[in-house]
Amino acid sequence: NGGRNYCGINFRDGYVKNQVLDHPVVTPTTKGERDELISAEKIISSGILTEEKWNFVRDTALRLFEYGQMVAASKGLILVDTKYEFGYDSNNNIILIDELHTCDSSRYWIQSSYQELFNNKKEPRKLDKDAIRDYLKTVCDPYKVEKIPEIPNEKISSVLSCYLNCHSQLSGNSLNVVSYDSTLNVRDIF
Repeated sequence: NGGRNYCGINFRDGYVKNQVLDHPVVTPTTKGERDELISAEKIISSGILTEEKWNFVRDTALRLFEYGQMVAASKGLILVDTKYEFGYDSNNNIILIDELHTCDSSRYWIQSSYQELFNNKKEPRKLDKDAIRDYLKTVCDPYKVEKIPEIPNEKISSVLSCYLNCHSQLSGNSLNVVSYDSTLNVRDIF
């Protein structure tokens, strides 16, 4: 949206949509009923984390992201961004508390077509859960409507296909999964 300060980070002028950043950044949010953007300074000043604990979380997130990018690149993908959730265990140790580098928490682009599409100001080919969000944006503002419209089966199937393709590309293995059928109840499957 043209803003240059996000989560307390000042971004340089000149970035365009889908351009790779000069270096990875950590953009923290709170976790609650509504996730709120927050800066590292506010995390420390409000006592959410000490400076030492913030540095640990930030450095761990950056190391995980660097590793994820390396694995993705070796499989023909670009790990664009991701979400890491940290919490405390029963001994007050900071731990990673959610899944890692799946299509639910991460956005992947297809490496082989990225540069050409970027140069032509086109959207990258991607593997992520945005297929549903992208569809919803064509029929409503999903963040402002009280009830999300029914999502067509082919859009739901496209997300399943995306997840299977991402899994296959990253792991080198395929999963044998049935197509999505809106008439099935999960309890009927098990």
